[in-house]
Amino acid sequence: KVVTVVVTYPDGSSEEVSVTVKVSKSATDADKNTPVAKDQTVEPGSTPKAEDSIANLSELPAGTKVSFKEPVDTTGEGDKVVTVVVTYPDGSSEEVSVTVKVSKPATDADKNTPVAKDQTVEPGSTPKAE
Repeated sequence: KVVTVVVTYPDGSSEEVSVTVKVSKSATDADKNTPVAKDQTVEPGSTPKAEDSIANLSELPAGTKVSFKEPVDTTGEGDKVVTVVVTYPDGSSEEVSVTVKVSKPATDADKNTPVAKDQTVEPGSTPKAE
């Protein structure tokens, strides 16, 4: 926008000059920050926390809030691609796509592989289980 500015000199004389003023939008928190997506794994039927899906949450401005755009369905196993909404203190926001992996926790039987060991015993004796 062009505006007229009156310039007054020390001797009292003055003149008018036209000046172009450009108003630019200041950068928002969303413009200045980049949330980093972090996949998480949860058990079926549990409620994942949106906070656990942003790897650099502690580096974002204090007061930043995160939430899932839609509730995450954890009734069945599998990978669920969901959207996390990051809302900054200045009201700006952005969306991040993350994966919530829904799976049953590994059992002791899943984590271990027993190895059989041959034994030689006398007839009528009981072999040791170890």
